[in-house]
Amino acid sequence: MPVNRTANNKNLSLKPFAENQATDMPRIWAMNGALKVAPSQENSTELKIQLMDSQGEAQTVIVTKNAENQWIRSGRIQNSKPNGLSLDPKSGEVTIEKKFLLFGSKLIVNDTNGKMAQVETNVLFQPVFSQETASFKYFENHLIKNPIATVEATDEDNKIKEYLFVHTNGAMSARSEDGKYAINTKGEIYLTVSGGGALISTNSELSQVDSNDYETSTNQFGNYNIIAVDQTNLVSEELAVTFKVNDVSALPFLYYNMDSTNGINSGSVDGANSVTNNQRTSTDKTDPNFMFTSEDADKILIGYTESGNFLTGTGWGNVERGAVLSTLAGDDYVQLSQSVGSNNMDGGIDLGSSDNTLLVGNDIIGGSTRSWVVSGDGNDTIIVGDFGNNVGDRDDIQNATVLTGGGNDTLRLQGGNVKAGSLIDMGAGNDSIVLTDLAKDSALRSDRRLDTTERNSGLNSGGSLQGGSVVVLGAGDDSIDIKRDFDNSLIIGGVADGVTLKAGSTSNEMDTQALTRKDDGSDNGVDTVYIGFEMKNNAKAYLGAGDDVMSIGTENGGTGNISGSSIIDMGAGNDVLTVGVHNGSVGNVDGSGTQINMGEGNDTVTIKGIVQNGAKIDMGEGNNVLTIGGGVNNSSVITFGSGDDQLTINGQLGVGTGNPAISMGAGNDTVTWGGTTISSTNKINGGSGIDTLILTTTVNTKTGSGVTNLSSEKFENFEVIQMTQSGQSVDIRYKDLLDDTQNSQALRIKGVNGSVVDLGQNNWTSDALNGTQNLQDNTVSGKSGTWQKGASISEGGITYDVYHHSAAGTDTSNDVYIQTGIIVI
Repeated sequence: MPVNRTANNKNLSLKPFAENQATDMPRIWAMNGALKVAPSQENSTELKIQLMDSQGEAQTVIVTKNAENQWIRSGRIQNSKPNGLSLDPKSGEVTIEKKFLLFGSKLIVNDTNGKMAQVETNVLFQPVFSQETASFKYFENHLIKNPIATVEATDEDNKIKEYLFVHTNGAMSARSEDGKYAINTKGEIYLTVSGGGALISTNSELSQVDSNDYETSTNQFGNYNIIAVDQTNLVSEELAVTFKVNDVSALPFLYYNMDSTNGINSGSVDGANSVTNNQRTSTDKTDPNFMFTSEDADKILIGYTESGNFLTGTGWGNVERGAVLSTLAGDDYVQLSQSVGSNNMDGGIDLGSSDNTLLVGNDIIGGSTRSWVVSGDGNDTIIVGDFGNNVGDRDDIQNATVLTGGGNDTLRLQGGNVKAGSLIDMGAGNDSIVLTDLAKDSALRSDRRLDTTERNSGLNSGGSLQGGSVVVLGAGDDSIDIKRDFDNSLIIGGVADGVTLKAGSTSNEMDTQALTRKDDGSDNGVDTVYIGFEMKNNAKAYLGAGDDVMSIGTENGGTGNISGSSIIDMGAGNDVLTVGVHNGSVGNVDGSGTQINMGEGNDTVTIKGIVQNGAKIDMGEGNNVLTIGGGVNNSSVITFGSGDDQLTINGQLGVGTGNPAISMGAGNDTVTWGGTTISSTNKINGGSGIDTLILTTTVNTKTGSGVTNLSSEKFENFEVIQMTQSGQSVDIRYKDLLDDTQNSQALRIKGVNGSVVDLGQNNWTSDALNGTQNLQDNTVSGKSGTWQKGASISEGGITYDVYHHSAAGTDTSNDVYIQTGIIVI
């Protein structure tokens, strides 16, 4: 039995010296979660307090009584961290908050009154429960291996060693006084077999002990007290605990409505009996044992016995033939071994409000009308499928509606696809959707006993959102992880701008205009969208306001492409879009109807592959960053709004039929060229502002008949060119500078030692770098001339040599400032 130290406070304990102390020594005690120190004599004039603070640093505090009999901090105070200490000027009482003390440290107090007295104290913290009472609910016919509840205490300086029940005579034990419950060292509470009626396995006879059988009253048990004990044997205050047994209804199948007024026709099926023909289910009944209330948490097993045995029979485990299961309010738990609905017969489940859990072994699938699952406000968990290994009959959400209402909800589909015009609306809250069929994922088999350890693994064939389906994530910080394809469907990150449910539909049919809806922009939540393979065939994502994240090609084997007139609209906010995440992905943005609209905000887009075949990217307003790994081709369009933007292109520009158009918009923009090919008719436009073009490539860029890293023929509206590596070269033609009518100032070229500028584009490969320069530039008809070096100037710590074309006369707007040290040929 644990022995408690002297406990003066709920969470502080004091251990004095064992030896005798003087009667006039300073006083130390604990009160309201703090330590108190005070002089013991009226004529005391000084207290010296030595302690170890919470950072492990030694601190000394000295307080003295002045001529006016007021206690003050002494000028000799050595404590550099006064926070956490306070002084009563009348009594000299010093309060030291527990947060200021190092747990388990010593406190020494000296009272200077003609002699020295000393006391030493260990500061220890008791375990503490966060509340004084706790109520737990559990379902009848509980197995002994599964805990019914867990309690947890915290201790600021020691680990919890054990939890114990306190008996009425003061004794403490891991078993409750009535023998019904037991608690382990982790705080997990279990039913006992002998006193609590816990079942050994799912094959056991159903319990008839009141603490594990709802039908045996009273169903509620109290007057239990639990304490926590730490490694120093300090004991917490008692936690008062009550338990309530909730009902389990078990059916082989559900073909009729089951709710607050409709029960079932016979008792639940136990492990000892099989379902016979006269044990029909789901007709109207007034038996309260098989009806639901708004107060209780209900547990319904369909396709299993109350103890969890799996039932075998045609159609067993289904809710179908138009049946509706309505559990009303309460933290309900519903588990089906098979499906909601079937291929030709619909079904529905209404979980009501509170925190509900629904496990569906196979599908939510409609027949001539759709099947559906709805819930009210609460934190709901819906898991569909067990990665069944029949490829021809996967676990889908098909021709179905799932509406989860407000709360932080979770929907997980394991082993199939969302398809056939299904509608999912997660409602307000921080919600999560996962569609997976990855081989590395697994789930317990639904066609086994509920205590099975057998698992199915994914087959890498499902996990897609397809077939004209609609997902509305709702207001809040939401996520959807589609492990395979996003195909011919719609994702709305926030709230839809119109109805998605058909008005007046009793089976939650999707409105005919649902696929045309967009985000209404009212939600500022942070939405996260992952697409494992690719986005195609008119798939659309409207994520709305908020700092959203979308990634495509996150899984091995996926192309990471966006194609087929698909649209991504990230909405307002500082968004991040990545196309082509996995190392094996391609990451193209492809097709004349394919669009990426980033909206207003400071956005970041990374495209691993090529933007091609007329695809359009609009970065919107803000300081945006766009990186394209493969290039921009075939009449594609890239547009930036106002802001200081950054564009990086590697690979190619303008290959194939048609010329891409790039406009950087207003602002001081930066374009980085790291590619190899620019078409003979293509240009990069810097737009208005002080724009910079940076070269990172050392590979010659083919530009018609010339060979260079970059030619002025390929860019306009840039004020600064910057070369980053030795050996890079830029060709500058007077004609291009004249044609750039929007630029009214000289071009500045920066570089490193070994960088080259070819004035006149005389094909630098034929110029002698160590010989005579060829600065002839006759590129403007009727204005033949040469580039002439003038005086040098300094700007921003950089010295430039100024080159002026002889045909320019007094016009200096087309001069070229070349950083001193760059080779000019």
